[in-house]
Amino acid sequence: MTDTDPNGGQPPVPEPVSQPTAEAVADRVSDPATAPADGVFPGLAEPEGPQSFRTDAEAKDGLNKCGRCGSTDISLNAATGKLRCHFCRHEWDNLNMNEAFGLNQGIGDLRGVVMGSGSADIIPSTDVVMTFKCTACGAEVVIDTDHSTQARCHWCRNVLSMNQQIPNGAVPDMVLPFRLPKEEAVRRIAEFVGKRKFYAHPRFRAEFNPENVMGIYMPYMVVDVNAHATFTGQGEHQTRSYTVKVGDRDERRYDADLYAVTRDFDLHVNDLTVES
Repeated sequence: MTDTDPNGGQPPVPEPVSQPTAEAVADRVSDPATAPADGVFPGLAEPEGPQSFRTDAEAKDGLNKCGRCGSTDISLNAATGKLRCHFCRHEWDNLNMNEAFGLNQGIGDLRGVVMGSGSADIIPSTDVVMTFKCTACGAEVVIDTDHSTQARCHWCRNVLSMNQQIPNGAVPDMVLPFRLPKEEAVRRIAEFVGKRKFYAHPRFRAEFNPENVMGIYMPYMVVDVNAHATFTGQGEHQTRSYTVKVGDRDERRYDADLYAVTRDFDLHVNDLTVES
C-alpha cells in the first residue's frame, strides 16, 4: 500500500482570508461577545493621516505622446472617445481613472482621507510660489521665493516684472472629455443666443460669432464621502408670552420648555463636484 499526497508533493495553499463587510461588522457590534475590546475591527480601521495615490507615476515631461510616432499634437476625438494623434491619425484608449485606481468602489468601503496626487500638491497661497509670464519669449517661469530670489527668465534671461504674474495652478488627476463635437456645440449655442437676442447686450449681439466657440476645461474637485455624524443641541417649545414693567418701559418676555436634541446618522456622498 502506498500513501498518496493530494497536493502532489507541494505545500498546502492556505485559504484566502476575507475582510469583514460593513454588514458583518454591524452584526458583530450588536453582539458584545464578538465585538473586539478596542472597538476596531481588522481591515476596517481608519488609516492614520491622509493617504494619497500617484496619478502621475509615468509622467516624464508633462506631455501625452503618441505611442506610434511620438508626436504631442494630440486631442480627444469626441465621436469615438479616444485620443487621436493629428500627425499620424493613430487613435488609442486613454487610461480610465475609475478602473485604474478603483474610484468606482462602494462608498461604504471608504476609510480615512484618500486623495489623488494632484489635489495633494496644491499650494493654497501664492505668497511662496509665483508664476510669471516672460514678455520677451512668452515662457512661464515658476519661482519658489522661499528658496530662490531669481527674477530673470530661465530661457532668455529677460528680467521679469511683477505685472506679468499669472495665477498658479495644479496638474489635474483626471480630465473629463467633451461629449459634443464642436459643430454640435456651435449649433446649440447659436440657437440659445438666437432665442434671447432681445435680452442680450448690444455689444454682445454685434460681436458674437458662433465660429469662435472653443472648449475650455474648468477646475473642479470631485469628492466621495463616507461619514458618520452626530449632532447634539437644545430645542425649545414656547409655553406662554407676557409683558412686564421694567422701569418706565414694557418688556416682552417668553417662557419655554427646553429639551435635548440628538441626531445620529450615516452620510454617503458620491461624486460631489466642488469648484476649485
